[in-house]
Amino acid sequence: MPNYMNVMDVPQRILLTRMLTTWENGNGTPLSDRSWDGEVYQSKTAFVSKDVIAILQPYTKKLFVVFLTADGNLRIPSGRTVKAIFRTDNYFIESQNGNGDVDISNRGVRLRNQNYLGRGYIFNLN
Repeated sequence: MPNYMNVMDVPQRILLTRMLTTWENGNGTPLSDRSWDGEVYQSKTAFVSKDVIAILQPYTKKLFVVFLTADGNLRIPSGRTVKAIFRTDNYFIESQNGNGDVDISNRGVRLRNQNYLGRGYIFNLN
């Protein structure tokens, strides 16, 4: 692992992955509702695979997302809809409108522009 000297050097996929257990615990997700099959981690509030990372932030109920491959297909948690999407800056803070970066269908959310792979997004959910 590289010796990052500044948080701005750390890829957003690593920043988000490091929040996984903390946010799962903050969401009150029981261990019995979390699964890992060696390739995919999932629960009602998080999903991590080789293609996409998505974790629901406790209390705000914002979905933090990083698409890792062109095959990344994000499923919105059941009972929720997307209200707005923001690109994030290097600190994972909402910085720009990202609504046009994705396609949303009943099968999930896909990144429209491959140039944004590895970039952080925040989905505000209803």
